[in-house]
Amino acid sequence: MIDLSSLATVATSLFVKITIGADDSSIVDDDLLFSDHDRAYTIAGDTYVPLGTLMAATTTSAELRPSPGEVNITISGIPNARLQNIINTRIKGSDVVIYRAFFDPVTGANLPIPGNGGSNVVKRFEGRVITVSIQEEWDTVTASSSITIQFNCASVVALMANKFSGRKTNPVDQQALFPTDTSMSDVPALANSNFNWGAPQ
Repeated sequence: MIDLSSLATVATSLFVKITIGADDSSIVDDDLLFSDHDRAYTIAGDTYVPLGTLMAATTTSAELRPSPGEVNITISGIPNARLQNIINTRIKGSDVVIYRAFFDPVTGANLPIPGNGGSNVVKRFEGRVITVSIQEEWDTVTASSSITIQFNCASVVALMANKFSGRKTNPVDQQALFPTDTSMSDVPALANSNFNWGAPQ
């Protein structure tokens, strides 16, 4: 577990990686890489675009046991000329990973975290983009607009909780789990039958 108790002051930044086309093999994977850091920064070979205060993300709870959760990532100040690119990009369903990096607040140098193998980067969130919302703000003085885009992301645990539980009720699936059980053998014959429930004999 990461221990920050020995550090007097710490500066942190968030780094967001959204993999476009992660859920569709017909789309070539492409990554959106951005952060609230003040300069470009590279993590595992990926260089993140610094957006500073134009990027924000909601907080997540730090728990010992994984639990379902959501994170909202907001990017504001997008020029109106880029709106078409955003609309035409299939962001919904893309994989999301958020990293948190720790820095010395005075020098801006990497701050290796005790208990983290000497690295200053930790994974904060992993999940998938569930919804994307776009808002436009019109400036009457300059007759121009800027776009704010919000990504609502569900964690991996939340995605697993939403998956179907159970299995098919047919002899093939039953015997795959219980080879000697014949309780589902009559299901194919009964599948298309009509029953007059409650009708007099």
